[in-house]
Amino acid sequence: MLSRKVAGRAVKGLLSFVLIALALAYGPVGASADSIGPCGTPDACFGTIITLESTGVPITDNTYEVKLTIDTSGFVSPSGDTEYLAAVSMQAWAGGDLSGFLLTGAPGGTSDWISANGPAALSKDATTGGTLATYPALGGILMPDGTLTWTWDITLTDSNTLDFSSFGSHVQVLFLREDAQGGCCQERLISQDITLQTPEEGGGSFEAPAPTAIMLMGTALLGFSAVSRLRRLRHRK
Repeated sequence: MLSRKVAGRAVKGLLSFVLIALALAYGPVGASADSIGPCGTPDACFGTIITLESTGVPITDNTYEVKLTIDTSGFVSPSGDTEYLAAVSMQAWAGGDLSGFLLTGAPGGTSDWISANGPAALSKDATTGGTLATYPALGGILMPDGTLTWTWDITLTDSNTLDFSSFGSHVQVLFLREDAQGGCCQERLISQDITLQTPEEGGGSFEAPAPTAIMLMGTALLGFSAVSRLRRLRHRK
């Protein structure tokens, strides 16, 4: 029979092991990459932080929701000019053009925005295929302006798939800036590869448990069983 002292130490050790196993099992196993920003030196994202997300679960058939979030709180104009956000675009899928798309959310409401196929800046990176762009119907958004979010329902063709690979997606943000004389407008463009993420909620993830997580959960349950047995041995002693 185990002595009370040895059994007590064993219980504490197993409890620690179980807690670690559970933390690993419920942690972000296979978690996706962070948002982008800052983007190098000098900062090619101009102080913004950009996130692209999708649950990867179809709403209906081949239609998925994709969300683009831009935190403009830290926006800094490299030239110190007054600047306006004039367009955003994203490509979060592999394959050709989309079967369909619908803007379902945007700053100020969807009626203030126009969506079309193509890059944010037609004069730059125009060869980016299958990009979905959104333009404000009137003017632009004066920078900085906190956190801005756009959501689309995109319908993929049979040859399309959402691309969750590392830096497999692309985003563009077009700014218009006034010159020193107050004239308008000169273009400034963020054009960066990004990783399409699964949105997190309360530190968790919408992703299905990975095999590693399932194995760790099983290990934790076995650990709990062992702890219970050791406690019973202590009480019998």
